[in-house]
Amino acid sequence: MVKNLDILYSARVQSESLEILFNSLPVYVDSLEANPNTKLPDIGMLIDRSYSLEAGTSLARLRALMALRALTFDISTPWSRLVARDLQVVEDITLLRASYAANQ
Repeated sequence: MVKNLDILYSARVQSESLEILFNSLPVYVDSLEANPNTKLPDIGMLIDRSYSLEAGTSLARLRALMALRALTFDISTPWSRLVARDLQVVEDITLLRASYAANQ
């Protein structure tokens, strides 16, 4: 659990804007749903290749979305064992987005 907290804490300081992260969420949700048994680094590689992104971009975005609580998971599951089906999308993304916008 401590390692998960370290990963999420470091992901909170993202270089991309919240707008880019929240706008990219549907792409990540689609990929997660299409590959439910795939580990997160592999999901990131699939998305990077599909959208011609620099290697590691999608994994960093996934981590940032998790740190922002747009994607949630059981914190007791080690990061290295997480697969796509372990992530859930927050129910009210509009409210979450508004709360982050208000704090900027």
